[in-house]
Amino acid sequence: MKKFEPGLSIELSFKIPLDMWVGQINRKFPNIGFKFLAIMPIENQGFLCNCIISYVGSDFKALEYSIKTNPSVKDYQLLQSRPIELLCRIKAKGHIIYFVAIEYNLIVEFPIIIKDNKAYFKIVGEREEIDKFLDDSAIQELGFKILKITRYEKEGFKLSLTPRQLHVFKRAKVEGYYKIPRKITLTELAKKEKISKSTLSKIIQRIHRNIISNIPI
Repeated sequence: MKKFEPGLSIELSFKIPLDMWVGQINRKFPNIGFKFLAIMPIENQGFLCNCIISYVGSDFKALEYSIKTNPSVKDYQLLQSRPIELLCRIKAKGHIIYFVAIEYNLIVEFPIIIKDNKAYFKIVGEREEIDKFLDDSAIQELGFKILKITRYEKEGFKLSLTPRQLHVFKRAKVEGYYKIPRKITLTELAKKEKISKSTLSKIIQRIHRNIISNIPI
């Protein structure tokens, strides 16, 4: 039987390519909030997807015209119109990152936020599959940035650390900092990390504060 390992949630961002319709619309209307609520790939039609998108702002008439006339958009349907929000279904080419995530059995969490010509989103899955996803050549070319790593534990416990904090936490655990008695001192661990003792102390304090605040009571 395969040993259970907690899943991870990785929060990422990447710059949208200039030729993507999503970025073109976002650059033209930078003051309008833009988020994907759902994406459904269309079978046997390449990277085409049906997307449910929410726009928050104003000047929707010009926005709708730009979407409908964009050559990458194959179909447009207005689902709901409110004074400051527009909900629509768009059939258009999806970004490759979504399809690569599916290939590695990962789940893309919604909403996907589009802001300042960047996409912000989370993927959830096993560590091994996430590593494969991040090492994929198609993903590497995007120049993505990892914003946060969240580790899900059993019984609803959630450990939310930055990449730097997670690295220090793992290093401290491997080096025996948390063993009784300790196998390495704070000073020795700081030397291995090539940082000052005070800096390491602050990082570990933040790690412990995060762990304590996320324990369900």
